Parts: sequence; C-alpha cells; structure tokens
Amino acid sequence: MEIEVGGTPRERRQARTRPAALALRALLLTCFSACVESSGPPVPFRLGQTIPLGEWNLRVRQPEVVSPTIVTGFHDLRRNSAKSKVVAVHLVLEPRESGAGEGPQSMEQNFVKLMAGCRLKDGAGKEYPLGYPVPDSQFRIMKSGGNMSESEMKDFFFSGPQPRVPKDWVVLYSVPQERSDFTFLIRNFFPLEGQPKLASVDLGR
Repeated sequence: MEIEVGGTPRERRQARTRPAALALRALLLTCFSACVESSGPPVPFRLGQTIPLGEWNLRVRQPEVVSPTIVTGFHDLRRNSAKSKVVAVHLVLEPRESGAGEGPQSMEQNFVKLMAGCRLKDGAGKEYPLGYPVPDSQFRIMKSGGNMSESEMKDFFFSGPQPRVPKDWVVLYSVPQERSDFTFLIRNFFPLEGQPKLASVDLGR
C-alpha cells in the first residue's frame, strides 16, 4: 500500500522525482567539467567544518565504504567485473544568507554547479570525478534494500514536504577495492570574495 502525503498526486510525483533529476543534471555537468583545471592548491578543511562555496555552505559529515551491489541500476559504479567498492561521502548543504531569497530554479542551478565541482582523490593521487549524488533518504533505502523499520518509515513518509533541494546528500564514487587514504575535493566555480576556489577535506580512510 502506498502512503500518500499532502498535495495533489501530480505534486507528490514531482516532489519524488525532482531530487533524481537534480542528481542527473549534476552528473552530466560533471562529465563536461572534469577536464577543467583548477588554479592554485586546495584550501584544507576538516570533517564537519563549514565550507563557503558560492551561495552555499557545505559540510562533509562523514565518509562510508559500502558494497557496489547496493547501487542497484548504476552498473558504471560497479567497474564491470573488477573488484571495487563504493565510497559514500555524506554532505550537509545549506544556502548562505546571501542566497536564501533566491527563486527555486536559481537554487537548483546553483546546486547542480556545486555538485559538478565535487571529486574524490585517493592516496596514490588518482582522481575520480564521476560521483553520483543521491538524497540521504534514498541512500538509506538503498542500504536497507527497502526493508525499513517502523520508525524509519514514519520518518521517511511523514517528515513533511521536502525542499526543492534537500539538505542531506550522499555522493557515491566507485573505486578499486585496494585504494585508500581518500580526499574529497570541491571546486568552487563562482567563488565570492574570500571564498576558496578549491577546497579539500581529508576523509581519514
């Protein structure tokens, strides 16, 4: 049985599909921007530290390593028959005060640009620009295989209307099983005064 929440059926369908559309737009833009070089060394930040990036404040909450089999349908993340793992980078994303009054479409465009600037680097220096962003709520469903506890079900279905750009995201990267010592890099395409053009966060694993 499907549990319905507020709004018309069309509005509910749009609310469910909008994060996926945003993620796809970010993934496509990443493909085009991967070859663009960033100027200067990255500015280091710690896990949990706020990073000002254009109209957004971003925090890298934690990394997590999961099996590629949980990413159902995304065969490119499985690296064919090679032994691989998925590094999941948990992010908290909030609009800065200067951008809080922007229209929904402008916020979505800024989000796509921000996600396109994210990439992962391992201890050997190899970079992985093609990350797939998913809302944290969808990632939890992926991990559980759809088997959610009663409290998780209530939290998912009755937490109120979702914003056009959710706050909590997880960016998924497929990497060889033996790689470690990862650093998360974020390119700031449109830095405001005093902001880093390139930020880095040591993931500690």
